[in-house]
Amino acid sequence: MNPLDRLAFVASLASPATPASPAPPTSRTSPQRRKMGPSPQPQAQPGAAVTRRKGAWSPSEDDLLKSRVLNKGASDWVEKSRYVGTRTAKQCRERWYQSLNPDINHSPITREDGEIIRDWVTRKGKQWTRIGRYLNGRTDNAIKNWYYGGKNRTKRRKRRESPSTFPAAQRPRPCSLECRDLPPLLDDAQKQWQNQRLPGVETFHKLA
Repeated sequence: MNPLDRLAFVASLASPATPASPAPPTSRTSPQRRKMGPSPQPQAQPGAAVTRRKGAWSPSEDDLLKSRVLNKGASDWVEKSRYVGTRTAKQCRERWYQSLNPDINHSPITREDGEIIRDWVTRKGKQWTRIGRYLNGRTDNAIKNWYYGGKNRTKRRKRRESPSTFPAAQRPRPCSLECRDLPPLLDDAQKQWQNQRLPGVETFHKLA
């Protein structure tokens, strides 16, 4: 080895060692993250595909559907369903025409409207949709609920006002002071039974 190579070898031994590169982080969840639980899911945006839900509508769902129908018109309910994101096209259509439409009359049904409904049902049958078209602002569900609700109230009132159908002669009579007469009646019946069981008792006494 020549002197230059020897000097280079000695210099390499004297230089500090190069630090090793840090290991890449593993995918294992830290204990602190396990305690905190999984990260929250992002909120569904209008038009996002999410699971359809049932039950009562929330105010946010009503606002989404109302704004979309007022801007785009009451048609293409499949598109309205995609925009709301949580209801089917049928649910959106029924919600609009039964509750959210500003032309709906939500006030209680008047006596005049009730007479029209009863007369129509008597003459033409239970045509709720046609009755609703005749009574401006009334939905078919509101008319049907009013009609059946009135019939049930009438049945309950007649049931309360009608007298008892149980005959008076067959009604159970509460026990009174007349119950004191029961012991003598039982004694007489017992004597009659004994005489029937022993018809020859008196003859035997006569012979004796």
